Parts: sequence; structure tokens; C-alpha cells
Amino acid sequence: MARAMVLEYQEDPNVWSISDQYMFGNSLMIAPIYNEEGAVIPKGPVMNYVDQIITDNIELLIAPFEKDGETNILVPVDAETVKVNYKCCNGEHTVEISNTNVRFSITSLNQVALKLVISDTKWQPENEL
Repeated sequence: MARAMVLEYQEDPNVWSISDQYMFGNSLMIAPIYNEEGAVIPKGPVMNYVDQIITDNIELLIAPFEKDGETNILVPVDAETVKVNYKCCNGEHTVEISNTNVRFSITSLNQVALKLVISDTKWQPENEL
């Protein structure tokens, strides 16, 4: 059963005006993904929804910066978290992924050449973005 966010969270004034997001069933929230400049969107074909863990190859969709910029995201995968850093500097687009055994594929949404770098170190929870 689909229902508006305000029906699920009646006491939260932040959801009273949300019209493009809703709850489906008891625990699945449906919300749009906006491809803003610099966005890094993880897209995994298989997800264990009970544990909220992505279990297969992860595709990263990159909405390239038009000018210099940088963004970081953390992707929870199996028992670890993978840090992904995307930056554009002087027209060079680089995606750096922390050291992991997880398989990633990277796609630019604007057909910009992306350079992939695998970090020598794993991301640790005590590290900050």
C-alpha cells in the first residue's frame, strides 16, 4: 500500500509539504534521484533489502562537474563502507575509490572521460569525509 509521507510521520513538519516521495508497504521509501552536477549515484543490480546491503557489482553514475569541483560519498557494501571521491580539476575528471574487493563500474552521464584511481588504503569509520 502506498501512502504519503505525512501519513507515516504526522508529527514531523518537515514532511508535510513533500509531494514527490512516499512510503510503499511498511518499510520501503520511494524517492526521486536528481542528477545534479557533481552527483555520484551508486546503482547496484542486487540488494539484500533485509540487511540493506548491496551484494553485487556496483555501478556508479557520475553527473560530471562543468567546472572544477569535488564531492565524496560513502557506499555501504557487504560488511564494509567504500569511500568514493569524484573531482574535476582543470578539465580532468577523477574518481578515486578506497581499497576494496568490491567490483565497481563507472558511467559518466555526460560522456566525459573519467580517470579511475584505486586508493592504497581502505576507508575506516573514524575517518572523516
